[in-house]
Order: sequence, then C-alpha cells, then structure tokens
Amino acid sequence: MSQALQTRPSTILEAARALLLAQRELEQATAERAALWAALGRDRDPGAIAAVEALGVRIDGLYAQIRALKAHIRSGDPAVIVARARAEERLERQEGRYERAVARAIAA
Repeated sequence: MSQALQTRPSTILEAARALLLAQRELEQATAERAALWAALGRDRDPGAIAAVEALGVRIDGLYAQIRALKAHIRSGDPAVIVARARAEERLERQEGRYERAVARAIAA
C-alpha cells in the first residue's frame, strides 16, 4: 500500500487528501518507469528490468487505490454501503416470507 492511504479515510476531506497524494505518487512512479524504459532502450540491464516490473505492480496498486478513493468520495464509506445493502436484502427476504404466508392463508 502506498504512503497516500495507510488506513481507510474517515472523512471526505481525508479521502480527497489521500487521493491527491496517490495521484502525485502515481505521477512520480510513472515518470520513474518511463526513465527506466528509456534506459532499457539504450542498454539491457537485468536490474532495470526488475525495477520496471516492480514499478508496474506499484502503479497497478496506485490505480486501484485511486479508484477506491474516488468511489469513497462519490458514494461514502464502503462498510456503510455494504451494511445498508445487507439490511435491504434482509428486509426483502422477510417481505417475501410474509407474502408467501399471506398467500398460503388466503389459499387455505
């Protein structure tokens, strides 16, 4: 995990700050990878190849983190959203049970 997000942000402001830091870190990592690719174009270096691969993994993680932060800013805390969805599912199941019970009572 990058420096930008060590814990889940508790406020939108914290998420926005973390997003800005992650974007800056992504820009730096992308620039560093571009420089390594240029160096690899001049000379094949196993160390540079490993560094490019490591940066690729880091960049992928940063993109995932940025997507998560944007979703957090747009929609709120994922834990709250999941809890709300589970509560709605429970209510729908309970409603289905009541409807079936009423249908059986009417049919009897």
